[in-house]
Amino acid sequence: IMTLLPIPGAKAEVGKISIIYKGTVFEGSAASEKTFKAEAAKYNILHLSAHTIIDNDNPMYSKLVFSPVSGSKDDGLLNTYELFNMKLGAELAVLSACNTGNGRLQQGEGIISIARGFFYAGVPSVVMTLWSVEDASSARLMELFYKYLHKGLPKDEALRQAKLEF
Repeated sequence: IMTLLPIPGAKAEVGKISIIYKGTVFEGSAASEKTFKAEAAKYNILHLSAHTIIDNDNPMYSKLVFSPVSGSKDDGLLNTYELFNMKLGAELAVLSACNTGNGRLQQGEGIISIARGFFYAGVPSVVMTLWSVEDASSARLMELFYKYLHKGLPKDEALRQAKLEF
């Protein structure tokens, strides 16, 4: 059994972002897979600061880890294949979690990753990682990214400026 500890910087990260963009923050037990599935289609930007479990042998089983809810049919683990069946209306998904762009190269398809699941769910832009994320650095980078995005910069330029300032 794998035990995943809370990510110390995640709460600070989403707190700072929610000051820049007035959005809804789901944390603790409210940050469940069930809540994500019920609410995600209502938002233009999805920001997920979470753990991931990457399965390079079976990338459709790579997953984002949500807060577990006892008595729910959802296990708190959102598999990539579950995203393929969702309809999300967001313009942007930010996957502030480890290795969200990593996966297996499938001939004729490209990289099958958690990020690919968001594309299939209808999200045209995904900010993803290709490495393990250090939470304090990620929190600062994400705060800068949203600062520039809120100023009206295109997504790619906002991320570039955030990296340069970081």
